[in-house]
Amino acid sequence: MDGNFQLIVGKRMDTGKKWIDPTSGRGFPIYKKLIDVGALPNATTKTVALGNDAAGNAEVVDIAKYAGVSAFWATNGSVVIMWHLDLTIQLTTSSVQLVTGTNLSSFTQGYVEVEFCDTTDEGS
Repeated sequence: MDGNFQLIVGKRMDTGKKWIDPTSGRGFPIYKKLIDVGALPNATTKTVALGNDAAGNAEVVDIAKYAGVSAFWATNGSVVIMWHLDLTIQLTTSSVQLVTGTNLSSFTQGYVEVEFCDTTDEGS
């Protein structure tokens, strides 16, 4: 199912893939979520909350098990960047942090796509 759906900003979508816990052997759904991070920061750190989906479920429950940034892009209206040497993206269980070493604020719209496993979901 991965790639056969349209991501909606702020709403988690089931990818159809599962992460298998090596200890218990249980499978948990892998989700993707598109986070609108707005403008990139000017040589500083910007934190954007992951938020909860419409059902109010927890988001990245155990980042050490399965989570990561699967895509990033930003635009200044005429150029789109997919990454930048002076940009670091850090993912926590509740937020995305964008850390820039230079002024990237001319990129007025950015998105981070995260992929994660919610281990509170029933495994199979």
